Amino acid sequence: MSRAFVKEDDGEPTRDLAAHRQTLRPMTAAGLRALDARIAGEDDAVRRIALDQIRAAVTVPEPEATDAASFGSLVTVREHDGRERAYRLVGEDEVDVDAGDIGIGSPLGVTLLGARVGDEVRWERPIGPLLLTVVAIDAGRN
Repeated sequence: MSRAFVKEDDGEPTRDLAAHRQTLRPMTAAGLRALDARIAGEDDAVRRIALDQIRAAVTVPEPEATDAASFGSLVTVREHDGRERAYRLVGEDEVDVDAGDIGIGSPLGVTLLGARVGDEVRWERPIGPLLLTVVAIDAGRN
């Protein structure tokens, strides 16, 4: 067997640069302000985590166009029974499902990203798919 493509162990420790690189994370301006306000009065451990999130945050500007759902958009959908619900597409660090703030990487976030008013989208859920009709897209609240 040829050993041409096998790295020989030279005894030097390998450096994993990815482990040392801080991941940049998208965040709305409103989410960044809320996170900044939240650290006041918190204990050191919580404050350290929040400060790491703030340092890694890349503030994404409020969407200018409302023709397609994008980061920061407020997307209103209608279920087959006529119920409507609004969801804001936000960064993973600002998710608040009860408030309707869903991460862009979540199954629903991925489903809504790029959708347009009038589109029927299929949300793949663990309990089964749900068809939603996009009825409105508004700019964010940054």
